[in-house]
Amino acid sequence: MRWRWSTWTSTATATPPSSPAASSSGAIARALVLRPKILLLDEPFSNLDALLRVRLREELRLIQRSLKITAVFVTHDQEEALSLADRIAVMRKGELQQLDKPAIIYATPRNLFVADFIGAMNMLDGTAEGGNIRVGDKLLPAPAGIAQSATKVALRPEDVTVTTGGDGAWSGVVTSASDLGHYRKVFVKTENLGVLKLFLPKSVDAVEGETLAFKPTRYLVFHGQDKPAEMHL
Repeated sequence: MRWRWSTWTSTATATPPSSPAASSSGAIARALVLRPKILLLDEPFSNLDALLRVRLREELRLIQRSLKITAVFVTHDQEEALSLADRIAVMRKGELQQLDKPAIIYATPRNLFVADFIGAMNMLDGTAEGGNIRVGDKLLPAPAGIAQSATKVALRPEDVTVTTGGDGAWSGVVTSASDLGHYRKVFVKTENLGVLKLFLPKSVDAVEGETLAFKPTRYLVFHGQDKPAEMHL
């Protein structure tokens, strides 16, 4: 336990005393010395550069686990929330929207606000027609029992697979392709669905200006105030 505290304070003293890193880590270290039952952290890393933020939050995670202390961490950084939390409370104008494990909030957000706020999401207007949902000029299977009315289809950028075309394929022109280490972020301009953001494996050769064909593999259907239906293809 002492080793954990000394590790944290050494991080603080390794930087100039007046630096944001020293201020943040030093304040947390002083709070931990008191052995509180609950630790409240209000955006403690907001003034730090990206690399140092990652380093300190990983260190904080280890310390919190070793001390077995309850910590309430306030942040607007989605990655920070997903990587640190055992449970996330998503708030909107002072009202709780969803309280759950990070993986559940990401995979099955309770409402449109949470779906759009946590992680990247393509939000598409749809209309239920019998057993299908029409999205632009495409048809997707509809959840059982859905009424014929307007819906919202939420598609995560990673929930697609690249195809060679054929029945049911979506397609568009690649307007931007960026390599982000372990994956490729691609923007595709479609004819009837606007610009979609896709996260693709590095093995996919997405060339700007060329046509890319793909199909959704998983999507959420929001209808009225009901919880979304999760659909797989």
